[in-house]
Amino acid sequence: MLINFHHFLRWGRGSLPIAATVFIGSFSPLLADPKPAPMLEVPMDLQQAAEIAPDLPATAAVLDRSDNVWFIGKHYLWKWSPAQNALQQIKLATKMVLRNLVLRGERVFVSDDKQLFQIETAPFKVISFTSANPKSQSLDILGEQSPIFWLKTDGIYELSPENGTLAKILDHSLNAVEEAHYLYVAPTKTLWMTRNNELVFISYDNNGKPKKNGKIEKNIYDIQRVHDDIFALSHQAVFRFSKRGKLIQTVPVIAQRRLVLSAHVFVFQDRLLEVHLPMTKETHYFSIDVGRIHKVSALAFSNLYVSLILDGSPRVFKFSNTGWSSS
Repeated sequence: MLINFHHFLRWGRGSLPIAATVFIGSFSPLLADPKPAPMLEVPMDLQQAAEIAPDLPATAAVLDRSDNVWFIGKHYLWKWSPAQNALQQIKLATKMVLRNLVLRGERVFVSDDKQLFQIETAPFKVISFTSANPKSQSLDILGEQSPIFWLKTDGIYELSPENGTLAKILDHSLNAVEEAHYLYVAPTKTLWMTRNNELVFISYDNNGKPKKNGKIEKNIYDIQRVHDDIFALSHQAVFRFSKRGKLIQTVPVIAQRRLVLSAHVFVFQDRLLEVHLPMTKETHYFSIDVGRIHKVSALAFSNLYVSLILDGSPRVFKFSNTGWSSS
């Protein structure tokens, strides 16, 4: 069964060699049968599955450096350690539906429509920040390390985790849409978005107001930033843009393969995982038996695991005999 995900796979802050290029996709007819090794699922036990069931569907998941899976349900943040078979429920000071989740170093950030929560994992501590407009909706949490940018329908807020300050820096008016992806490029004050399968952008002036917006490309399903470039995925090609929106490169998609352009950019299409190590010129293949599923909401992986949310449920699969070293 072909499972069509149309997502870039986010790097899970794990320990694969930085030079590794990873594909998750279908076999190309141009390649010989790579004979993939099966990945084994690491399931929750029945008690854990029953504990999270009332909080499903889960909508976002990340993997930390210790291979813990953090995910959010409707009202709770969860920490699941597959290796130790341990599950922890973390109740945040909110009765609202949780919207977004990201991991930055040792910090986990979670948002509802009103608050942004900063969770220090070592030692454990929760700090909350309230937006200037609690009636606007949370769309995403952006930023690689610090500062953190909280994207809402009324604008962009900047959080300095070290200083503990949250301030609104940019104004706009956006509607929440399904299956949208966002990137914010701070040096150019440009917000990139895939909305309704179109790649669009908003650039802001020095007063934090929108000064220009436009559509770049149609039939785009996901975007990812690598260094100073923006990569956009379509059925036919992967487009590479400069941070100012200039088209630099078009890479056609060959047959049903979804192409990985460089380290830390990944695309999931069906149940084949391909890991190529340029330094040793080795390629490892794995198959993931996800069964009959319809929707994937989150994808992440580390040196040991691939974490997926399949039809609203968190699931983890373990690599077998990878042979690569940790960084």
